[in-house]
Amino acid sequence: MQVGKGLDAAQAVRDSNPTQSRDILLQIIEGISEGVYFVNANAVITYWNKGAEELTGYKRQDVMGRECHFLQYCGPNVRKFGIEEIPVIATIRSGQPRSTTVFLLHEVGHRVPVWITCTPIFDEKQQCIGAVEVFDRSSNSPVRQRRRRDFNDAQFIQADTGVRNRVLTKVRIDDAIEFSKVKRRLTGLIYVDIDGLNQITLQLGPDGGNRVLRMVAQTMDNCLRVTDFVGHWEDDHFVVIVDIKQPADLELVATRLKDLIEKSGFSWWGRAINVTASMGATLVRGEDTSSAVILRARGLAAKSVAGGGNLIRLG
Repeated sequence: MQVGKGLDAAQAVRDSNPTQSRDILLQIIEGISEGVYFVNANAVITYWNKGAEELTGYKRQDVMGRECHFLQYCGPNVRKFGIEEIPVIATIRSGQPRSTTVFLLHEVGHRVPVWITCTPIFDEKQQCIGAVEVFDRSSNSPVRQRRRRDFNDAQFIQADTGVRNRVLTKVRIDDAIEFSKVKRRLTGLIYVDIDGLNQITLQLGPDGGNRVLRMVAQTMDNCLRVTDFVGHWEDDHFVVIVDIKQPADLELVATRLKDLIEKSGFSWWGRAINVTASMGATLVRGEDTSSAVILRARGLAAKSVAGGGNLIRLG
């Protein structure tokens, strides 16, 4: 068996003692933080390492023998891949390696951005018999990890959502206003209202409602850039603060978040749970107060709700 091409030295080591070499290889793969899984020619998972468990939430015993498309990959444009577009399946079909950024669906329902590399596996006759995919959080840079340590002091984290609380969110809004005055930097604020969460909570109970709340919060937090911020404001409302280069970028960011929330979801006692969000997006102005910019963005979000939900209003 060969993984990709040009691995003759590694092949020679495996051939010298195949069983021992396989055990050593699996020990190495189990010890790395990246997710690794193997699929056969039918895209059925035959191996799933500890890193894959931690990054996706899916345990090995839950995925072995399943086809890999349960991760429901979306591309950078937030469009869900068709079966033949899934990178590891495309790698099997073409026999060519590929790398890209995708958003996978975590076991608890939120979206996670990952960088994946897929490599075909060939037999001795150079027939493709499967593939290996290696993936890691595309946000696992030292800068983002340091930012998370700075912002994730327990006193500033809202327990139900896992994102920053109202106290730190207000501080961040005040900072954005000050930067707009002094540095004339463009900053946008997006007020996010989860559509119909009260009704969902009545149907699923408090635990189900809290899971939806956390799913939306984690999807946004995972998929924002290192310079951006998401905080829980109240009830089913969040505030997102983003640095932008031009006003049109604000709508692009809001649209991306809205689409990712819509494509998140989880199963609750056999029932598929998906939600949408209504948003109000506005530029932070130097003459603003935190109350003024929140009221403006909240009013825009209310218009989105009144328009039927799953909409963005700019102003």
